[in-house]
Amino acid sequence: MVRRRASAVVRTAACHAAAIALFLVQVAPAAAASGTESITVTIGGRANQFFFVRDDTDDPRAPVERTNATGMFNYSRLTIDGRIPLGDDLAVRGSARFIANSRQPDNTDEVYIELFGSFGRLQFGDRRAANAGMIESVAPQAFLHMDDEIISSAVRPRAEVQMRDGLTFKRFTRNAAGVVYQSPRWNTFDIAVGYYPNGDTPISTVQRIRTKNGSESTIRSVGTLGDGIRYRVLAGYHQAEASLVPEKISAWNALADLFVGPFEISGTYIHVAPIFGLRERNWAGGAMYVTGPWMLSGDFRQAVRKRELGGMTFDKVERLTFQAAYKLAPGINLGGALFQSFQRDSASLVWRSRGAILGLTVAF
Repeated sequence: MVRRRASAVVRTAACHAAAIALFLVQVAPAAAASGTESITVTIGGRANQFFFVRDDTDDPRAPVERTNATGMFNYSRLTIDGRIPLGDDLAVRGSARFIANSRQPDNTDEVYIELFGSFGRLQFGDRRAANAGMIESVAPQAFLHMDDEIISSAVRPRAEVQMRDGLTFKRFTRNAAGVVYQSPRWNTFDIAVGYYPNGDTPISTVQRIRTKNGSESTIRSVGTLGDGIRYRVLAGYHQAEASLVPEKISAWNALADLFVGPFEISGTYIHVAPIFGLRERNWAGGAMYVTGPWMLSGDFRQAVRKRELGGMTFDKVERLTFQAAYKLAPGINLGGALFQSFQRDSASLVWRSRGAILGLTVAF
């Protein structure tokens, strides 16, 4: 099944990339005839390599497993971006971003076309949720990025509560084509809305359902409170219908981020109501300090999954992480992390893990 899904994603990505290329080729002559500049194509990306070591304390009631306590991961991305100015403060852009990641079958992350100008941005295609882009990072991260979830790859998931993409609406819209509009900044505010006719939404780490008529809306404020003090606050709402059962998935999230000199303090919270009477609460908070080429951060994250009736806790995950990164050159960072993880599954079995990650990231 994984091979079939991966090949289907490859074919879809190829079709989207070909459509973008054809679109740009068709638009370029018209742009040139109107006296505007020709198409500009840029290629960028990021290559990451991580090594981890881990020590586990398994629940004595659980079956004995022989998992590897050390390993290496790669997580790399390549983005191809083509832009054509159309004049009168209007331009068109086609973008395709590919992932080289042995831990998941999906090798495309974003493939879309965008019209942008003074009116804002209007996007068509497979694009991560605007909510995820506006949040940027759910907690300060000196080296690892919460979107990559390297720790969730180093530590085997034991609970069904969603951790990967768990705090943004990306978990609902990944690999779902849609239409997204994001406004320009008005004073300190901007908004974004999106519609996704169909989706493939994970309601746990092991189960996905087909959805339809998904929508999202997010409002954000970015401003200053005084000399050296900046802030970001955000609130969003998402809902979608299940395709095979008469139930809906809904979620709302919020973020608060404060910058004071070299310090950043922020946190994100999401409440999700998936189908079958389940409820999820997921939050993360942390702080980061930047001095010269050094970045230091610490964050804590908790996710809880409950049944609505009775409020019984089915699954719980907690994680504490300390990170450090050193900038060797522009775009090149050497860093590492120390982590401690707690997991409890629906049978009340408990697993604890602690370990370290060392890696190198290169952006170009």
